[in-house]
Amino acid sequence: EQGWIWLNGGETVPAGADSVTIRCSVHGLVDAWFDDIQLSIWESSGTGIETEESNSGSSSTATPALHQNYPNPFQSATTITYELPCATHVSVSIFDTAGRRVCTLVDQARLTGNHSIVWDGRDSSGYPAYSGIYFCRLDAGAESRTKTMLLL
Repeated sequence: EQGWIWLNGGETVPAGADSVTIRCSVHGLVDAWFDDIQLSIWESSGTGIETEESNSGSSSTATPALHQNYPNPFQSATTITYELPCATHVSVSIFDTAGRRVCTLVDQARLTGNHSIVWDGRDSSGYPAYSGIYFCRLDAGAESRTKTMLLL
């Protein structure tokens, strides 16, 4: 049996459906069709979608997770990884200890799953940032997470 649903969040797969075609829009930026997808069930938010584009599969958390950058401390570049439980608009920004935004690494819609970005230790103008403590902030939907980093 083939099922079809328009995914608006909180929708469920029809009982008895062997497969499903889902049409979804991510904040009006992406309009896509998914066929033969793998579905994951999350206790707190209903049905999640796992696709090849989700960058290593479904998320293991019900809320966004920002992992500690590595290496930390770092000299020239560091990798920042984060995990999303659902597709949403994401912003990853670096701030100095005075609260000034040094640069924004990501500011766009992202799919469910694990993601990573490298910060090369430069500000938004391309100049090397000074040695010191910096904060990496992940804003994903209504959630926000922050980690401390040390640039040598």
